[in-house]
Amino acid sequence: PMLDRPPPHGVGALASRRMQSSSPFVADLERAAAGDAEARERVFTRSYDELQRLATAALNRGFRGKVSMSTIDVLHDAFVRLCGRAVVGQRGRAYFFGCFAKTCRDVLVDHWKKKQARGEITLVTEALGQEPVEFDPVQLDDLLQQLAIVDSRGATVATMRIFACMTNDEIAAALGLSLRTVEGDWAHARLWLQQHFT
Repeated sequence: PMLDRPPPHGVGALASRRMQSSSPFVADLERAAAGDAEARERVFTRSYDELQRLATAALNRGFRGKVSMSTIDVLHDAFVRLCGRAVVGQRGRAYFFGCFAKTCRDVLVDHWKKKQARGEITLVTEALGQEPVEFDPVQLDDLLQQLAIVDSRGATVATMRIFACMTNDEIAAALGLSLRTVEGDWAHARLWLQQHFT
C-alpha cells in the first residue's frame, strides 16, 4: 500500500520517532494494533474530532449523495480497517492520521465498486488546473493506483491533498518529509494526473 513506505531515516526523523514513542497516544496505537480493545477505544475517543474531519472531507470529495454511507459509516469502517495494522502504531500520531485519510478513500471506492455505481465527482480547483474537473470515482482510484506504480510517494501525497484536504505542511508532518519534498511530489503528481486524465 502507498502509505506503507517508511519515512526517510534522517536524524530529524529518528529524533521525531523517539519522541513519539513516549507518547501515550502512540503507545495506545501500538496496543490497539496488538488487539487491546481498551487501547483501541482510547485512540478512538481521543482522536474522534480529527477522524470525523478527515472522513467528512473524503465523503465531500464527490461521494456525498452518491453512496449510501454517512460520515460515521466511513469513519467507523476506516478506523476498524486501520487499527489492526502494526505499522501505523509504530510510526506515530501524524502518520496514523495520514493513513486514515487514505483508508477513508479506500472505503468509499470499495463501496462504490460493490454497488457497481457510476457517476462524477468534482475535485478541488487546484487539483488539476484552473477549472474543476469531474471524475468517476473508480477512474480516479485507477489513476492513483497507476501513479503509485511509478511514484508511490507522489500518489500518497495526491491522495492526502485531494481526499483529506491536507496542506503540504500537514502531509510533511504525517510522512516525516521536508516541506520542499512534499511540494515537489505534489507538483509532479498533479502534472501526471493532468496528463493521464481523459
